[in-house]
Amino acid sequence: MSARTTWLVVFVLLFQALLSRQLPAQEEEVDYTALAEPAFANRLALTDEQRAAVAQILDERVQKLVTAKPDERRQILSASNQKLKQLLTDE
Repeated sequence: MSARTTWLVVFVLLFQALLSRQLPAQEEEVDYTALAEPAFANRLALTDEQRAAVAQILDERVQKLVTAKPDERRQILSASNQKLKQLLTDE
């Protein structure tokens, strides 16, 4: 895993930890951030195109989270998780 991806994952996880403390509990949503982990991506047999799309979506997520207001962060996470979910196929 590249240093950039590692920092990206750490950053997103920290934001999620902060969000879970600041916002009231809501329906649990699946977090697709692990798709950036090579071992996880290999296990799911993600294609190179899917891996590139995961990296792009997570990069966009971080850029938006950095400038977002606290009340906007959950929606950003939810939207990016939805995009990541759509990348997965049944195969």
